[in-house]
Amino acid sequence: MTIYIFSQSLGYISSNSDYKQACIEQILRASFCSNKYICTRMIGQKEINNYKRVGIGAEQLVGIPQYFTDNQSLESSVKAEEKLEELKNILQCTEVSYRDSEIWLIKDGYVIASILLDETDKNYLWAVCYYSCAKLLRMEVYTDGISYMNSYITATSEQGLYAKITKRTFYNKDGSVAYDQIFEGEKEWFLFPDGRLCTKSQMMEEFIRTLNLSEDDVILLDESVPNELLRAVFMFGKVARLVALVRVNNGSADGGENEMVFSRGSYYDWFPYMEMLDTIVVSTEEQKKDLLEELETYHYNIPIIKVAPIEGEFVSAGVVKSPDGNLVLSWEFKGKPDGILIYNELGTWIGETRNVEQSCFLLKGYEKKDGFILKAYIDTARGKTTIAESERF
Repeated sequence: MTIYIFSQSLGYISSNSDYKQACIEQILRASFCSNKYICTRMIGQKEINNYKRVGIGAEQLVGIPQYFTDNQSLESSVKAEEKLEELKNILQCTEVSYRDSEIWLIKDGYVIASILLDETDKNYLWAVCYYSCAKLLRMEVYTDGISYMNSYITATSEQGLYAKITKRTFYNKDGSVAYDQIFEGEKEWFLFPDGRLCTKSQMMEEFIRTLNLSEDDVILLDESVPNELLRAVFMFGKVARLVALVRVNNGSADGGENEMVFSRGSYYDWFPYMEMLDTIVVSTEEQKKDLLEELETYHYNIPIIKVAPIEGEFVSAGVVKSPDGNLVLSWEFKGKPDGILIYNELGTWIGETRNVEQSCFLLKGYEKKDGFILKAYIDTARGKTTIAESERF
């Protein structure tokens, strides 16, 4: 059994991706199986590092463009100094300049090539750019060898001259061409060495077919999935269990102006696919009720509707003075946090309890007038993620 996460934004640090990642992590914690994160675009070094920071290893990432080669490596292993010596002989440069994140090869006063260094280990490179009279001609991107190469022409826009990509060539492990991605205006297509041409939609369909999905597999979707891939999933991936994660904006769950709300039409975007969805995940019981009413009104098929396990709220919170003159904070929380953080009204951390059965906390050296705020959190790969916050009390 494998869970395929088709979200396109999990590697980025933002309040919404914190929430989304927390949802997915709690879903995955309940299942003891492997999981793969599917990306429709090329996975760059910075994005790989972002994924690593939230506990997602490179071996869990699948970039669809690279999938159609026999080189699945995402780790840099080409040494910068070795590539520098190779290029010095080929390009006959007259000067080498070491910069913070790159190495310039210079000839006749122009940078003719730039070796871009791995940000986590600068002994290795991740790309080489080639120039002619300060104009970018091509960029080679490396993992354990050349992975792909972008070819550019100089084009004109309202902002001036820029390097416009015209072709991206993907390589196999032995350096042979796997296929070319051709760009022309807003259109793109894929050309294979045997002469076969594919559109982007056809590539997405082929990818889903080659996953060889079974009824034990799960595909987790959200609104960030491109239409071409979404159509392919519902056309060729129906044998797997399909789960839609409805994105919400972060906020409090107290029903006020910061209440969690649906974004971009929310579950309405999923109505055309309701007949094929096995499960849809929302953030609160109120949203579940709202969705059920809409589905019943329009006579849609009703899938399993689950409330994300990270929902919760402080039902009450207060402070009293103990007989010895210290303060006791008490609260009632509805939900399943991993712990409670205590702050003063200025946002300064005071204490923490990981005993979720505990509903009080003894403070020394504080007065009622200081004001306090409680935050419930869950543990995620990127640390503690706040799921609810009390009013000041």
